[in-house]
Amino acid sequence: MLKSISLECPKDIHPRLHSFEIDQKLGFDIESIEHFISNHYRSYPGTENAWIGLEPEILQTPYSEILDFLSLITNKNKVRVIDFGAAYGRVGIACEKVFSTYEFIGYEIVKERAKEGNRVFKELEITSSIIKTDNILENSFDLPEADLYFVYDFSNPSDQRILLNKLADKFMSDDHLLIARGNGIRSLISQKYPEFHSAYKPEHKDMFTVYSSYSLPKK
Repeated sequence: MLKSISLECPKDIHPRLHSFEIDQKLGFDIESIEHFISNHYRSYPGTENAWIGLEPEILQTPYSEILDFLSLITNKNKVRVIDFGAAYGRVGIACEKVFSTYEFIGYEIVKERAKEGNRVFKELEITSSIIKTDNILENSFDLPEADLYFVYDFSNPSDQRILLNKLADKFMSDDHLLIARGNGIRSLISQKYPEFHSAYKPEHKDMFTVYSSYSLPKK
């Protein structure tokens, strides 16, 4: 089924509506799950804010944006992409379309979202993508190496700093891309984390910013 679906957004449709329609075709049951979560949790155990009650299309990044930042990866042979706050795993779906050999690891604290994303991966026979419910804010969380890290405006600035501190420790040690989506986390990086933008100038998009530890080729 996935092979027959284009993730590119036509010009005459809003990216959020386009992504919503794709999710329906792929068999996601997001509306029911978000309704269940909203009725059972005011805040989610283990995190102050898991964006409970947020509209699903605000919660998730449109597929067209994901394709945009995945296209920045020049090494197509063996790619690892990590998404912090993966929700239902749209980035994992896009990786399956873009790369021939890859590993996608999504981290999502809300177990109901992770379970649904993994269910759809299984239904679509996507074997290189997985969503885990590890708490990325725990001291014991070991940050894996990756070609690209994707971070959304999760939780509050103090929680975001816990993750950014871990990323900063290894960012310049190898070739890494950091995609930060949302005004809050982009502002935090700009003000408090020169490690991500002192060597190479970041590339600012409407909804996200690209930070790189190496020189990106000009498009």
